[in-house]
This record gives sequence, structure tokens and C-alpha cells, in this order.
Amino acid sequence: MRLTIITNWAYGATVLLTLVSGTTMILALNAHEQERAAVEQRYRLDQATGTLNAEVFALTEHARQYLDTGDPSYRRLYQRDAAALRAVEDRIRHLGDVGAGADELDSLKQAIRWADALQDEQREAIAAHDRGEETKRAR
Repeated sequence: MRLTIITNWAYGATVLLTLVSGTTMILALNAHEQERAAVEQRYRLDQATGTLNAEVFALTEHARQYLDTGDPSYRRLYQRDAAALRAVEDRIRHLGDVGAGADELDSLKQAIRWADALQDEQREAIAAHDRGEETKRAR
């Protein structure tokens, strides 16, 4: 074989290998971006559930303190926390827009339903307290 034919084959192989490695790098970069998006989504979900948990706990604590003491400052704190909880619930409802899975969204929606049911009971207890109705306490 002539040297020019060998050189042309070598250049061809080099171009082919360069194209294959470039394609592989692009695919790896795409996989990396998808992984980064999944990690960010997981972080948002963890943050949302943690915030929901903290807000529900604060809401319950202020309702309990108001019912125990009758101090109106606890009622104001309860109302502030209730507004904050609505904001958290609204943010959680929009997590589906950024790619949360159906099972994750179902779990969060169920947690929101429980939080809403608890809040309904708390509002009823506060209203009964404000009307001067004696509530039965568990002993």
C-alpha cells in the first residue's frame, strides 16, 4: 500500500473517533443535566415537606396555647401561621409544574388534606372557645 492511502485511512479513522467521542460527551452532558434536575427536584420536595411540617406544627402549637391560656396574642399568631400555611400549600401545588412524579404529588396532596382537616378542627375549637363553650378534655 502506498503511504498516502494509509495516511488517508488514519485521518478517516481519527475523524470517525472524534465524532464518536464528541457524541458521547454530548450524551454524557445531557445525562448530567437530567441528574442535576432530578436532584434539584428532590431538594424542592424535601424542602416543601419540611416547611409544611414546620408550619403545621407551629399552627397546632399556637392553637393549643390560645385554647389553654385565652391570650389573644396566640390567636394572632395562629392566624398568621394559617396564612403562611396557605402560601406553603400553594407552592406545593405548583411542584407538579417542575416535574414532580405522580406518587410524590399524591403524597403531598394527602399531607395537605390532613393539614387542612386539622386546621378545620382547630378553627372549630377556637370558635367554640370564643363563644365561651366549654370543650371536653381527654383525661
